[in-house]
Amino acid sequence: MHPILLKLGPITIYTYGLFIASGFLAGTYLASLWAKKEDVDSQNIMDLSFYLILAAIIGSRLLYILLNIKYYLSYPRAFWRIWEGG
Repeated sequence: MHPILLKLGPITIYTYGLFIASGFLAGTYLASLWAKKEDVDSQNIMDLSFYLILAAIIGSRLLYILLNIKYYLSYPRAFWRIWEGG
């Protein structure tokens, strides 16, 4: 598999990120369809999806920091640089 799917100037689309995003969107869509079928408010699914993606971003960043704790103890300002990993 190619790690970089598409590169347009400063914009890089990574294969792994595209598949993660498309899987999340497909799961949200299918859960919304299921909610309508089961007579559940589909807005609850959308709200839950927002909180899930937020928790995933925060949790993955915290795990990345814990795995590289020596670096972040030396450079605590790097904690907020989410584009560098996690």
